[in-house]
Amino acid sequence: MLSGKQSFETFFGRANVLDKFTLMIVVLPVTPTILNTVSEHASQHNKAAFYVHSIGFYSHFTLQIPNAFPIVDTHPDPASTQDLRLLNPWPELASFAREKTDHLQEMDAEQHGHIPYSLLLLHHLEEWKIQNGGKSPENYKEKAAFRDLVRQGTRTDNAEGGEENYEEAVAAVLKSLNPAVPSSSAREVLTAPESTKLTQQVWSHLQFYFHFH
Repeated sequence: MLSGKQSFETFFGRANVLDKFTLMIVVLPVTPTILNTVSEHASQHNKAAFYVHSIGFYSHFTLQIPNAFPIVDTHPDPASTQDLRLLNPWPELASFAREKTDHLQEMDAEQHGHIPYSLLLLHHLEEWKIQNGGKSPENYKEKAAFRDLVRQGTRTDNAEGGEENYEEAVAAVLKSLNPAVPSSSAREVLTAPESTKLTQQVWSHLQFYFHFH
């Protein structure tokens, strides 16, 4: 931390002193020279800068960011980001599901009630495809029928009168059997002018961003 006019002048007097910083926070008051130095460096090198001024219980800040500055929601809605790839499982997942659901009807109650619901959905999807020409459920009517097919696999002749894993599978049908496509917000980023017409400065900034995260 620097304090005192001479310390700041000495610090900013060094060549390329700001190059190693990716985020700069300036706590006011500072001299206009220092403020301009930081602002110009942030603009030229596509870096973010905060200008903070606090007086007692009152404070305000200004944010200076590059033209292209990725911002990620770190707490998205889980339901909107869930993608189990059930309609197009990778080979290892498909093989694992077949292994764990092999001879499903012959399993004892303990085994049957502890198969993960995603594997149950993959198992019953294969049943559905056999009955429907190799096609997965596509519209709401077909998904509702598939949900009934999954529900029929639940064992009710146990002390609980049902199975939690099958309840989870039934509840997940509508939100899980969807093609894997980018969200509208992701498509907006990918089609933005900054993404389709990269300048050297923007590309350098994005390289750092994705490397850092």
